[in-house]
Amino acid sequence: MAKHPCVIVHSSTVVQEPLPDLQRGDHHTDSSAIHPVKFVGTLQPWTTFAADALAAFQNHDWRRYKAQLELRPTTNPSVPSLLREHVLVGQEGGVQGRWMEHVGQDMTAILKDQLIPLRFGDFKASATAYAKQPDVACMGSNGTAELIGELKVPWVDSHSLTDAVTTDDKLRQVLGQIAEYMLDLGLAYAFMSTYEDTIFLRQVQAAGTWSLQYSEPIPHTNRGPQAVSVRMGMWFLVDEVQQGRSRANNLLRKTQWVKETRKGTF
Repeated sequence: MAKHPCVIVHSSTVVQEPLPDLQRGDHHTDSSAIHPVKFVGTLQPWTTFAADALAAFQNHDWRRYKAQLELRPTTNPSVPSLLREHVLVGQEGGVQGRWMEHVGQDMTAILKDQLIPLRFGDFKASATAYAKQPDVACMGSNGTAELIGELKVPWVDSHSLTDAVTTDDKLRQVLGQIAEYMLDLGLAYAFMSTYEDTIFLRQVQAAGTWSLQYSEPIPHTNRGPQAVSVRMGMWFLVDEVQQGRSRANNLLRKTQWVKETRKGTF
């Protein structure tokens, strides 16, 4: 049997890689899943996000721990190869599953390789008591959620993050749900994603004022180091968390942060 040459893939390579394209089914949901909660606090662009994420990647000593994450053929994979995306998605649960496979699973392997005691999973798997349920949690060794994320399907117009960042009112509506979760849980970092685009978020206090800062949408096709990939953005957030910066002591009343809106207003 002929041998096919392979390359060893390490964490630093996986962090920089783009995510595979979603395979959308011919039949799928088409209703909006944006919650009737609007962010009404101070909202600011996170203008340094790309530079911060790139610095976090470049400043980490990836050579210190270098486990073999996988062997990958050097030739183009065959059509039925497991290296290709095959699963069809048609609803939010399917998108969440593919995100967990390509971001949650890969990032947790990278964190284990780098001896960082954090792992991704669904929020229900965390030890954090909360009546509401974010889609994703990154948990510490004690199971506590240290950062959270929310996912929506990419094919519904009202979910578009690239559109949302061009209109203040629309962005506030899109971010209302995750902003409420961040305030309730006292978390400094979170993300909002359609899989195809991801916005990274943080709560910050400056001159006594709390604000929510948002990155530009990061396309799933981005590849490092020329651009910040989704996993590079996620690496930056977990790097902040493992350095003890996961909490935000935002004491604003909830009505100063978010408010409920009528369904059908977005």
